[in-house]
Amino acid sequence: MSWIVAILLAIYGLVRIVLRVRGELLYRRASLMTGAPRPKLNAPPELGPPFAALFDATKSLSGTLHEATQLLERIIMTDPDAPLGEIRDERYRRQVLESWNALRRWRQDYDGLDDSQIAYLEQHGEDGRPLVSAMEHLRDAVRRARRSRPLEAFPIDEVRAVFDQLRFSLRHSDRLCEGLITAARDPYRGVVTKKLGVTPP
Repeated sequence: MSWIVAILLAIYGLVRIVLRVRGELLYRRASLMTGAPRPKLNAPPELGPPFAALFDATKSLSGTLHEATQLLERIIMTDPDAPLGEIRDERYRRQVLESWNALRRWRQDYDGLDDSQIAYLEQHGEDGRPLVSAMEHLRDAVRRARRSRPLEAFPIDEVRAVFDQLRFSLRHSDRLCEGLITAARDPYRGVVTKKLGVTPP
């Protein structure tokens, strides 16, 4: 009887190896097709407080979200439990919590803006509200990740939903950085007071 169990365990282990290798090959093929380098964004010297601090927080957030989305995409494609509708990779839980902490740090700087500063950002195409909305959508997943045990299975639909929200957040954090750069280089910024965080020329 023990040899039957041993054979079944060997088959199970072999299937997991095959699924992981297949996923790695698919991920590498996909990354070759979509792995464009990220643009390097730097705050212009004209950008004063509090927008300069918001730019730094948003740039840091973008870096964290970029790493998280890359890793979650890999986990979804390579986890051998994914075909069974689950994800057990411990890195998923870690990335969810790290991304949430980065969003909370960004939120502190964003909440420090007053209505006129937010309105000024909105004129340049981005005001941060999509990131605030994404945080609300992530709240339940973060709570489950905090309470989970090591190697606990997460439904793959939930993992994909988190991945979509983090990718959405990454897109808007990049847009916010670009919006802050545009605001600083606005040829009419001379009429903007220092209260708005843009240093007049």
